Amino acid sequence: MARFFLPLIPDGEFDAVTVSATTQALSVATFCTHLTGTNSVACVATLPAGTKIGQLKKIVTRAASDTSISVTLTSHYADASDVLTLTAIGDYALCQWQDGNADASNVGGAGWKVLETGNIDAGTDQLG
Repeated sequence: MARFFLPLIPDGEFDAVTVSATTQALSVATFCTHLTGTNSVACVATLPAGTKIGQLKKIVTRAASDTSISVTLTSHYADASDVLTLTAIGDYALCQWQDGNADASNVGGAGWKVLETGNIDAGTDQLG
């Protein structure tokens, strides 16, 4: 039988983070984080563990950098693809904190599952 998770959205406000070569932890207290890279350094961020099963987190590249921005999901639902790479303005990922017991690769724990990735047209769409 399928398992269902209610989507829980923390504070609808977004936070803005300028990511640099020094790894920075993104907030799980807000629904959306807008990322900006700096210079031509490798930009690195981490997404810490969620707080409630079903919690949603959206990560959006708000301003381009000379290189891509890598976001490592600290706890990931599956064994592979635990690093998100956002390379253009409007690139985004929507993640959900899920109970790991539904997946043999993460038995007994919980982790972020990437629900959707894509690009929002930065010129016309709202990035929040």
